[in-house]
Amino acid sequence: MPFLTGVRELVYQRALPRATANLQVVTSRLGDHAGLVGAAAMVVEHLHSPAGADARLDRLAP
Repeated sequence: MPFLTGVRELVYQRALPRATANLQVVTSRLGDHAGLVGAAAMVVEHLHSPAGADARLDRLAP
């Protein structure tokens, strides 16, 4: 895993030690589904954001 090793090294070089004290840089267990799960998480995050909730409530108001 040379790519993962490179990412890990770069993160540890550029981040503060406290930020990486409990950080684990590992490969995803989601495999081919990682992109889909990430996109779904972004949609849910957007819908439940304060701005997203306000927009939905504004559309419901008469």
